[in-house]
Amino acid sequence: MTTRKVFTLFSLLSLWLLAPACTAESEPTVAGETTTAAATTEPTPTTETVATLEPTATVVEEVAVTAVPTETAVAEDSKPLFNDLPVQGEQPAPVGLLYSPVEGGIWQIGADGQPQQLTEQPEAVPSPDGQHAFYVADDNLWLIDLASDKRTQLTSMEEGEYLANGRPQWADNETILVGIWLDLAAEGGPNWGHPALLDIASGNLTLIDEPFQLLMRSIPAVSSSGAVAFDTVGRSADDQDFNWIYQPGMETMTFEAGDFVNAIENAGYISPAWSADGRFLAWLAFTGENVNHLALFDLESGSVANLPSYQGVGFGGPYPNPVISPDANWIALRQLTPDPDLQGLWLYTQDGQEPVFIAQNGGESLWVNDHLLLFIDYDENFNGQLQQYDAVTGVRSVVTLPHVAQIFGIVE
Repeated sequence: MTTRKVFTLFSLLSLWLLAPACTAESEPTVAGETTTAAATTEPTPTTETVATLEPTATVVEEVAVTAVPTETAVAEDSKPLFNDLPVQGEQPAPVGLLYSPVEGGIWQIGADGQPQQLTEQPEAVPSPDGQHAFYVADDNLWLIDLASDKRTQLTSMEEGEYLANGRPQWADNETILVGIWLDLAAEGGPNWGHPALLDIASGNLTLIDEPFQLLMRSIPAVSSSGAVAFDTVGRSADDQDFNWIYQPGMETMTFEAGDFVNAIENAGYISPAWSADGRFLAWLAFTGENVNHLALFDLESGSVANLPSYQGVGFGGPYPNPVISPDANWIALRQLTPDPDLQGLWLYTQDGQEPVFIAQNGGESLWVNDHLLLFIDYDENFNGQLQQYDAVTGVRSVVTLPHVAQIFGIVE
């Protein structure tokens, strides 16, 4: 690892997201994945061997995988339809919710249940404790003290130094995880840059990909202990390891998926997510020809549960990261497929049961507790409405908080 003072940091995410979706350089090629166009027929249901997430690493059980019906084998008039779950009633917004409305800024639901504005700053991202927020302006990162509205410039641009890429996120209340380009001409493109940690008190930036000098393929994930999981783009024919784990105070190590019981040979993994206790690490897995599934790795038992598969899309840009419930029993995923009837927000279970289709236009999601999931549902004009799904009762309801553009977390 190397620590440097930051001189240049700015976001070029829009360059990636606006790039042509189906070019060869933007295709999300992953180790073990075949780089072909998205298939228009879904895979025939198969049976996979799936590890039960028990303390032992030797027990496996057979779980039927029936994520997508095969169009060629089913008459159109008898094809099963996945419809949105019905909306039943209304619910108040949870106390402490940090969110951004369409007009921007950060708001929070107070103890009285009423929204209160914390800052008017557009595109600001609050810290987990709700004390600070960062935003990008003039090609630099800025910090806001949300109590006083004091602004502090975290980085200063100097020619020839760092250029930030991607979507910064809070690693903890004092640290921001960013992606940077050390050489824009050589490294700029459809990637999230080098992973680095920025200390908001000192302004020091620590690269966590050294000595490997890697570029992130998808959005990384940070555990409650500060461990960072990320996947990278191969920069030469000799690059074989695409998944990595950084532990604070330790060197970055490769994540060897093949060492886990029931791992699928030659699968590629992107878009990680940690469970709250750090025991489980989920990746979006590719097994060839854009067949995707969630792979839930149990770091205690050394086993992996391969959840039901589906036909994914093959395009550039970020694949949504899974969102694991606090008790790790449920996993929400914004699923991208070439079939519009199957695209949307799905809920998976750790034990590999048939997933639940929640909403075709369901987007960003956030767990309130072990079984209540908040998510944004969009209409045909991309206007967002906050909704709630109860994984225990199966009830979907509207949250009485209009025009929500982004949800960040809950601070009580």
